[in-house]
Amino acid sequence: MLYRNKLSFPAPEKAGFDPPVAPGPDYQQLQESTMDTSTYAATMEKCSKAAMEAMTELGEINAEIFAEVTTAQRALLSDLTGIGTDAMEKAKKIKGFDDVFSTNSGFFSAYNDTMLGSARAMADIMMSSRDKYQGWFEKSVKSASETAPAFSVVTDLLPKKKVA
Repeated sequence: MLYRNKLSFPAPEKAGFDPPVAPGPDYQQLQESTMDTSTYAATMEKCSKAAMEAMTELGEINAEIFAEVTTAQRALLSDLTGIGTDAMEKAKKIKGFDDVFSTNSGFFSAYNDTMLGSARAMADIMMSSRDKYQGWFEKSVKSASETAPAFSVVTDLLPKKKVA
């Protein structure tokens, strides 16, 4: 014999709940398209391999961009060290106010040119990395939709590229 709680609950219709609805065509289609265990395992294996390939490619892109940024920063440090050394050499030879002004303006001019060049180089690296990441993302989504057709819903939501 089942234990009954002595609390009374209103009927679902009176409590604001909709009455149960018979499954529609979407539910029936889902039931018809369910996979058996071996198909499911094979699909999951394909998805896992595709995910590992995508993550490996992402790691390679990250390492490449990190190397580019590191190279640009090393070049900046080397250039700024050279500018500072030149300024100190000129400072040793200062004899008057005109020399101080000339040395400072030369130092700041070289410094600003170097910083501006470095900023341009970093902007170029960031723009190229954006393109690489976007390409990786599109390739990964396409691979996922081919590997597991259920992911094709995601590809339908992505913005379409305009053909010029």
